Amino acid sequence: MSMNFTSTASNLLPTLKRCTWLPQYHTSLLPQIYAEVQRHRETCNQIYTSGQVDNTLSDSCKPILQLHLQSILRIKRILLSYMNYRINRITDLVYESSVIPENFRSLLSGEERTFNECYNDLISEYSDSIGVSFLEYSGGIRGGDGSTLPHFVEIQVEQERGGVVDNGVEVGLEGGSRHWVRREAVEGMVRRGEVEQRDVEV
Repeated sequence: MSMNFTSTASNLLPTLKRCTWLPQYHTSLLPQIYAEVQRHRETCNQIYTSGQVDNTLSDSCKPILQLHLQSILRIKRILLSYMNYRINRITDLVYESSVIPENFRSLLSGEERTFNECYNDLISEYSDSIGVSFLEYSGGIRGGDGSTLPHFVEIQVEQERGGVVDNGVEVGLEGGSRHWVRREAVEGMVRRGEVEQRDVEV
């Protein structure tokens, strides 16, 4: 076995920081990591079995046994960090835009897609139970960095866009006009580039 322990698992974390959102879920790398953990476990069992002297593990075997045990624990920490980072990014995007775009969904594992669907269902059920949008009730929609985005935004309309309903009131979006509106009312239009969100916030 290579003595470069945990190097395969260590490759998981740098890829997270190189992407705007998330890298493709490592369906090929994770089985290799699980196999390495299994090899460490088997080696630990062999050391423990062969290193017994009078039903006590000999001192000479303890350092190498500790090395393998610590390798397993380090891999565990890496995997937990990898999974936790991905789950946090998924939930952040739920708060940021409510729906994960299809091109982002393709980056998720089947389990992550199931988590996202269940998470959305829980938010919807809770919003229904309290009679108000949970995102609004909890203090606004969060950005990808965890910051709270404004409830109201100023938009610039370059071309005629018809209108939007903002809190029960129809707002006409004539070309060249500006409006203060609830962010939720125009979020989709801003993302599609149909209107421009100004930097000024309240």
